[in-house]
Amino acid sequence: MSPAGVVENYIQYKERESRTASRSGHSAILTRVHGHTTSRYELLVFGGRNSPDIEMVRIWTEGDVRPDPLHSPRLIEHLRSLITSGNVSPRSPGALRHHSMTLVGPFGVLYGGECFNKAIDTACNDLFIYDTRPPGGMWFHLPNSDPEMKRFGHRIVVVGESLCLLGGRGRDGRNCSPEIYTLDTKT
Repeated sequence: MSPAGVVENYIQYKERESRTASRSGHSAILTRVHGHTTSRYELLVFGGRNSPDIEMVRIWTEGDVRPDPLHSPRLIEHLRSLITSGNVSPRSPGALRHHSMTLVGPFGVLYGGECFNKAIDTACNDLFIYDTRPPGGMWFHLPNSDPEMKRFGHRIVVVGESLCLLGGRGRDGRNCSPEIYTLDTKT
């Protein structure tokens, strides 16, 4: 008890055995490992440092984690058809920070961020899809030519069957965006 009779809640953290590279402004997704007889999940971390690689941090079995599956079958099918259409190019995002990534079924969807390798106009507006299905580890790039959509420090979330872009700083890097956009992923 603290003075005045208020109960203090203490949260205790325990460091995990696994480690990742030092980073800031990164994203992480928990995805199911496909092709195994037992359910296994891996934590994938991307960005926040000068590396274009996605890093697998740790693998858990189904009893260790309780994933919250996303139920957006039309959006999942749309992403699947995009990457098999031949209209998107296989390309990784490069080194980013302050981007946003969300899991949609077996696909990690990444949008925007700041590029480590550019000195001017570091905000980007490209959409990338990371396919975790076997053989796994394949990136696909969907360019966006609208400079008003450049963002970093934003969030991309799934609402129903749509991808929505919320907030963040725009291409000038100073002004926050109050708009909410639904991303049109048609090719």
